[in-house]
Amino acid sequence: MANMVLMYMWPYLQQYFGDYMKSKIQPKIQDSNVFLSSFKFLKIDLGRKNMAILGADRMKVTGTVRVVLAPLMPTKPLVGMITWYFPTSPVVEISSTQLKPILKIGGTHFILSKIIKTCLKPVVYPKSAKFKLSKTIDTNALYFRLPKNVICVHILEAAGLYSKDLIQGLRNSYVVAHVGGKTVKTKVAINSLNPAWNQAFQMPLTDIPFQEITFEVLSYNFGENRLLGSCQAGVENILTQPVTDMWLPLKNTPSGKLHVRFERLNLAQDCEKLEEVLMENKNSSAVQIHPFGAAILYVRVRSAKDLQIPNSDELPTSMVLLNVLQTKAKTKAIRYDKDPVWNKTIHFPIQNPYEDELHIEVKDVHHGRLGTFSMSICDLLLAENLTVEGCFNLRSSNPLATINIKMELRILVPPHLDERIEETTSDDLNSEELSIQILPKKIPKPSKDSGTAGTSHGNETTGTSRENKAPRTAKTKFGALKAKIKRASKIIRKCCCPK
Repeated sequence: MANMVLMYMWPYLQQYFGDYMKSKIQPKIQDSNVFLSSFKFLKIDLGRKNMAILGADRMKVTGTVRVVLAPLMPTKPLVGMITWYFPTSPVVEISSTQLKPILKIGGTHFILSKIIKTCLKPVVYPKSAKFKLSKTIDTNALYFRLPKNVICVHILEAAGLYSKDLIQGLRNSYVVAHVGGKTVKTKVAINSLNPAWNQAFQMPLTDIPFQEITFEVLSYNFGENRLLGSCQAGVENILTQPVTDMWLPLKNTPSGKLHVRFERLNLAQDCEKLEEVLMENKNSSAVQIHPFGAAILYVRVRSAKDLQIPNSDELPTSMVLLNVLQTKAKTKAIRYDKDPVWNKTIHFPIQNPYEDELHIEVKDVHHGRLGTFSMSICDLLLAENLTVEGCFNLRSSNPLATINIKMELRILVPPHLDERIEETTSDDLNSEELSIQILPKKIPKPSKDSGTAGTSHGNETTGTSRENKAPRTAKTKFGALKAKIKRASKIIRKCCCPK
């Protein structure tokens, strides 16, 4: 149909193109150089046969589409916004008899596949397509828009991998993990059907339902890397427990299983465990696929005021660029407004809060920088709940220019360092409903006047004394207070007297 329309329009397009070349292009060529002042187009002919548009005869998209209807409203239209996305990249098949000669050219098939992936990227998780049904809905306030969970994934080992090689037991393998729209790859284990990797990575996750972590075990060969098996783990089940250790059976293979461990990190609102987290990240650097973060920073860019283009009266088309170390992000551009409103929340991994800095640049799309603002992350450690918000002056030509932002820092505490989890576990084990008695880690020596503190059976003692419990609690509280004062002094020293 398109080629039929183009055939009838071709004579008129040829006349338009000729007039355009003579009226627009010809004067520019003449003015470009003195020697071309007499340059003229004598005849412009595009030919009698019109060009043809080669399209696809059939297109097939195979994949899973998830649709989220949220938030619910008490009035019409009952749903504030419709969000849809592909959990994983769909498979696109295009067949066209007209494109076959072109696809035989080397590299064209790869370029076409890359173009298709680029077109699908805006609707593949973690990105999504949104349709607002109500103007009063703030899309950034939805529960699944912001990553509120961080997990540490440990890829430990595999067992019983199936080998097709002539030499049994000769297998170089590695694991590729797909989660949250990101891909992580382990090192290569050499010559083993029971390889051990012992590597880990951190991954922030949103509360969007039905998320899965996909693991692919691949063979590493000089030719083509073959798939040895794959498996999935549901994120919702992982987030219910502080630590989840499991063996996942591999699919698409006669045998094999993968040993993984998941740790749900606690997002603490105080820096009580920061020193321990930094020390542990430093000691575990050998197993980290990417450097672990000690904290996560949430930055909500609300608005700006009195933005001005230097030496111009035009209204700016402004956007905000943010970066922490190598992680960069930006907001959308607000057209022709000196007081733009973005309301965009962005998160950054923080490796060391004592050293990292947040850099913000307000930029005009056409005229460049309008103002900058920088803040050291260690300043948040002294703030209440590790949160700072308000209007901050921009370093710009206009002294009245300000930006309104909110910064929240959360310390990533592993389960074995989280006292809150330990206390909860201890309370559950010592509750009266349980009939199992827990033996203490250290067996106390029998005292001479051991009254009714507990029941003694030889060298084992069960039960505790309430009279002896109070002094230990007071001592623990005093030790915790002393540790907090010590940590606060360290933070002040590092912030005020950097090396």
